Amino acid sequence: MKKNFFVFLCFTIALCVTNAQNTDASKKVIKANANSIVKDANGNSYGYEIWSSLIKSRDYVLIANDSTDEMKGFLLKRLTDSEKLKRDMKYPKPFPSKFFKDGEKVSSFKTTDINGNKVVLKDLIGKIVVLNFWFINCPPCRAEIPQLNGIRNQYTGNNDIVFLAVCLDEKFRINEFMKNLPFDYTQLDNGGFIAYKYGINTFPTHVILDKEGKVRFHTSGASMGTSIWLKLTIDELIGKN
Repeated sequence: MKKNFFVFLCFTIALCVTNAQNTDASKKVIKANANSIVKDANGNSYGYEIWSSLIKSRDYVLIANDSTDEMKGFLLKRLTDSEKLKRDMKYPKPFPSKFFKDGEKVSSFKTTDINGNKVVLKDLIGKIVVLNFWFINCPPCRAEIPQLNGIRNQYTGNNDIVFLAVCLDEKFRINEFMKNLPFDYTQLDNGGFIAYKYGINTFPTHVILDKEGKVRFHTSGASMGTSIWLKLTIDELIGKN
């Protein structure tokens, strides 16, 4: 009896191991690369440069036609607004910065942008102000620029939202940099004194002020959720959601 039970136990363990291995194989994730075949629902093919750019816009996703066979290719799918919102809500809110407090009114500053236009923060009361503090030699600052441009461009024509990038660098350096990587926020050059005013020493730092000039969102450093929560906060303030 004990011998039969032992044999049965060994068989059960072996079966469980086999099932676990099969389950792991079925969950194998195939990632797209420069050699992957990518097509849309209409059968149109996309090269790496194009589909990777579309993926970075966060408006598209790649769906493996067969999760266990890379040669089957990928389907390029455009997300609906509801699908994007559902995806974005899964990202945790970035940690708040140590330079601001939710609900506080920040002191004003006065400066000019790289085109010589005067910018006074207190004059922007009544508008939503999106601030980004950055400098050119900051890798995470540069890495997030395409996402920030994507957010900025979604609100083109909305004069109730102002996007300001406070850059620590000189005007000529910013202009040279943007020849290769445009940054669609209004650029405020030589912004070190503004960063110092708020005690900012971690970059990038983001702040969103509501129409009363109160802090509604702020974070520092690199985070996958930063651009998502910037947009979610803006949409909340304009009453879109």
